[in-house]
Amino acid sequence: MGAGQNLGISESMDFDNNFLFYTGMPKRTQSVIVEDIISFIGKIDSYTGELSYQEFSLKPMVVDACLHNIQIIGDAIATINDETRHKADTIPWTLISGMRGRLISDSLEADHEVVWHVITNALPELKHKLERLHKRLVARNL
Repeated sequence: MGAGQNLGISESMDFDNNFLFYTGMPKRTQSVIVEDIISFIGKIDSYTGELSYQEFSLKPMVVDACLHNIQIIGDAIATINDETRHKADTIPWTLISGMRGRLISDSLEADHEVVWHVITNALPELKHKLERLHKRLVARNL
């Protein structure tokens, strides 16, 4: 029995090489992708709330949830096309899409201080820029 059959997935379904996205799904618009990224940042905000760095670093489930959403943000950013990237050229698209590799050390452990810095400094600024971009994309029906 193949891996797809274990999941109840038909052999006829077409998956991309990474098995991350079902390629038969309708293509998502750039505004929807940006809206999703804003939502992932919002999830991280809700997980960390009023936590201090010390409280954050002592809550492995919160750290893991934040890392997971940062990974999803990086993966989603990688799907933003060049035309959209040029509309917001102050966003460091390539840097963000490779964020996961910079947050996890060679020992596969996250550097909590770096993750906290991303959460408290980089993500709020990114969210603000993405909200402005999202408004422009929606106005142009992209």
